[in-house]
Amino acid sequence: MVKMKTVKEVYVIFNPYDKGYYDGYGYFRGILFSKKYIDKEDAFTEIETILNNSNGKTFLKVESYHTYI
Repeated sequence: MVKMKTVKEVYVIFNPYDKGYYDGYGYFRGILFSKKYIDKEDAFTEIETILNNSNGKTFLKVESYHTYI
């Protein structure tokens, strides 16, 4: 019997200036190392934390992707 995989929508935080995705440890790197959020609100909460700790202007955006979980 073949087990079916479920496609889920996940959210990641993207920094257009660093051209990287937030990895959950304070760095912006490639998409494979990004921290994935199941709930969009969790991503926005993390953005607030990042912006509060940044100096100067920081622009971030939340992107959604579909993947198997």
